[in-house]
Order: sequence, then C-alpha cells, then structure tokens
Amino acid sequence: MGFIQNLFGFSNTKSEYYLSENVLDELLVASENALPTEFLALLGAEHSSDLTITNKQCNNAQIITVYYIIPETKLKDDSATLKPNNIPLSENIIGSFHSHPNGYLKPSEADSDMFQKYPVNIIAGPPFTENSWKCFDNTGKPISLKTVSISDESLSEEWKQEIEKYSEMY
Repeated sequence: MGFIQNLFGFSNTKSEYYLSENVLDELLVASENALPTEFLALLGAEHSSDLTITNKQCNNAQIITVYYIIPETKLKDDSATLKPNNIPLSENIIGSFHSHPNGYLKPSEADSDMFQKYPVNIIAGPPFTENSWKCFDNTGKPISLKTVSISDESLSEEWKQEIEKYSEMY
C-alpha cells in the first residue's frame, strides 16, 4: 500500500462506501440548476475513522464527503465531458456523479467508459430528489450506496480547505 493510501486509509481490497446526505443534497440541487444540460462532478471520500458518524455500521468504510466540479467541463443536453488535465491529482477521488436530464437512470456507452475509472458512479435525474438517483460500480452494474449523516465538524481541516477552495471558484 502506498504512502497516500496509508495516510487516507484506502487499500486495494474491496471497500464499503457510503454517501454523505449533505453531499447528495448539494449534488441534486446542482443537477437541477444545470438543466437543461447534464451536470458532472467527481466524488472524494474520507475514511470513516476520521469522521463523527452516528451510524456505527459505517465503521471501516469510505464516506463520500466532498465533490469536485472540474474546470472546463463541457456540459450538453445529452453529455458531459471532463478535461483530463483539469482533474485534481488526488488519491481520494473514488467516483463520479452526473445527471441525465431525460430521467433515464442507466449508464450510456460513454458513461460506461468513465465508470471504468472509479468504483462508485452515480446517475441522477428529475425530479432530483432522494429517490431519483442510482449507483453503479466500475462495470456499470447497479450497486447499493447508503447515505449517512455526518457532522461538518468532523471533516478534517484539509477537506474544509478543499471545499472552501471549490466553493469560491463557483
């Protein structure tokens, strides 16, 4: 296991993932605001041991606590494309989130190409509520992703700085 993976508690073994309710809410709002185009962001995770979580089932899991809106992402009615050079060099990026304005919550061929890079991939559609999204693994197979409530105070200083940096950009 590499230094960064050790530092963040990630390993090459299959991990269990959870999604912060706050992150999901923000991504759904951003998706609705992006209509009629797609919305796209990358997902970052933090190890559960570094967070204050009320759900004890999340022990030794990776919790999606942050998202990255990548500069110069091309958003269209039926696609969203990342500029690879603008993706942050970060070991914590474990997934993608994007919307399908048409409400079809299954991966397209282009989605499948992007999904191969990450173990957690979410597609959301109208009406952009807690029940209008699905999660897929890196092969495009549907997987379960539970949401969890975490305390903002439990986020590390590094994460708070990342969130603030991206908030100021947009």
